[in-house]
Amino acid sequence: MGLFDELKKSGFVDKKSAKQIAHQQRIERSEKGVDGLEQERAAHAAELKKLQEEERQRQKRQADAERKSQLERERRLSIASLIASQALKEGFRGPRSFFFEARSGRVPFLTLDLEVARRLESGTLAIVEDPSTPYESFRLVPREVAKRVAELDPELVRFAVGRFG
Repeated sequence: MGLFDELKKSGFVDKKSAKQIAHQQRIERSEKGVDGLEQERAAHAAELKKLQEEERQRQKRQADAERKSQLERERRLSIASLIASQALKEGFRGPRSFFFEARSGRVPFLTLDLEVARRLESGTLAIVEDPSTPYESFRLVPREVAKRVAELDPELVRFAVGRFG
């Protein structure tokens, strides 16, 4: 059922107007002829096909973006769980301030006891940024963990002595 029929049924178009519109449509069809009507249908079908293809492409781009976003979330979650499972939890606070550069350009510091500071300077420990927090948060991890984090996201390793490799 077309728009015209819907308007007629709902009462927006009276009988006289309906007859005039139907007459106009008959005149247009007869003026266009069979070839004109076929061309009009073909143009309409081509336009519909184009619109469907554009919609398919839009949906594909959206699905790709969602998939990429999901992979990024999973990657950050795996990094965060790796850091959380291997980070020094307690017993490293002390009198020594250890400064390092954050991604933001800020220069934060950790207060460390002398033994942990020595291990950090010798390269057995490293400082990594914790991606599980919405703010800058840093953790001390063993060098092997920092190496794995660097393989996944090198920007998260904020201090490590020497190169990994």
